[in-house]
Amino acid sequence: GAKFALVLPLVLGGSLLTSFFLLNSGLSLPTPPTDSSGGDFIKDLAAQLKGVVPLMITTSNAAVSLLFTRVEVDAALQGLGWRSDAEKDVETRQKAALGLAAAAVAGSYLGPAALVWPLRNAVNMCVAVTAARAIQLPRLPWATALLASLVAYDVVGVFGSGVLIPAASAAVPLAPPPPPVM
Repeated sequence: GAKFALVLPLVLGGSLLTSFFLLNSGLSLPTPPTDSSGGDFIKDLAAQLKGVVPLMITTSNAAVSLLFTRVEVDAALQGLGWRSDAEKDVETRQKAALGLAAAAVAGSYLGPAALVWPLRNAVNMCVAVTAARAIQLPRLPWATALLASLVAYDVVGVFGSGVLIPAASAAVPLAPPPPPVM
């Protein structure tokens, strides 16, 4: 419980930073001279690395989703009455929670979006609930005040800066849609 509450922000922050840097890195390797014999190798390596980055990001996100979902599935199993002080029973419950969480996360990532959206929602709810538990805001009014402050900041940033409104109104209008085919 307490150990996880300390580790959770570090794992989440590390995953977000890794995703951020991988997305923004572009993996731009230096272009070799044209007369270099290893030029094709470097170009092939760069192309392969660019293909691996999305997989690395997805794997990182799935790992964090698995950790968060396991915590909530374990809590749900405890709530359903699977409680025991025996170390063997706790270990069995945690293994069951890990198995159920792994099945849910794998299904949500690998299944067709049209069919697994409820599973994805459940996994996302597990992430949200676990993050809320880790943050442990003691009162709802504080959370509401923080969100209201964020909305006010956003409104001032958009309408008060005088930069975004002229930029948006100067945008080129979209072309009219084509006539319907009959």
